[in-house]
Amino acid sequence: QDMAPATRRLLLQHEMTHGIYFTSPEFRAYVASQWQVLPAEPKSFLLRFFRFKRYDIDDRALMVNEFQAYLLQQPLGALKDYVTRQMVVSFKQVYPQDTEFELRAAANAPELQKAANNLAGWLKKNLGIDIADLTR
Repeated sequence: QDMAPATRRLLLQHEMTHGIYFTSPEFRAYVASQWQVLPAEPKSFLLRFFRFKRYDIDDRALMVNEFQAYLLQQPLGALKDYVTRQMVVSFKQVYPQDTEFELRAAANAPELQKAANNLAGWLKKNLGIDIADLTR
């Protein structure tokens, strides 16, 4: 109740994408295929962030699920800002001297944007779900 409406929408959309993931075996398979083809560097970057967020990064199913939820939780046009600013600010609160994470965020944002576009496109084409409409 005491969080900003934008934060509430972000969290709601994150959880809604988990719901879609769990209720659609086809989407789960597609997300797994996208995680599989994600290049090593952006995958490593996400795993570093997920470790920071205290996820069990050895749990592949969890990583695949969080991959889609984090990429689809905000409007597609806001993903670059989320990766290069919000993720970095959160990370730097704990590791203020780590300049590598910020550089990696900027370098990996385009590939993560491509993955998010693919996921959102699949949802629209195959399930008729426009992620822009989830929290409206």
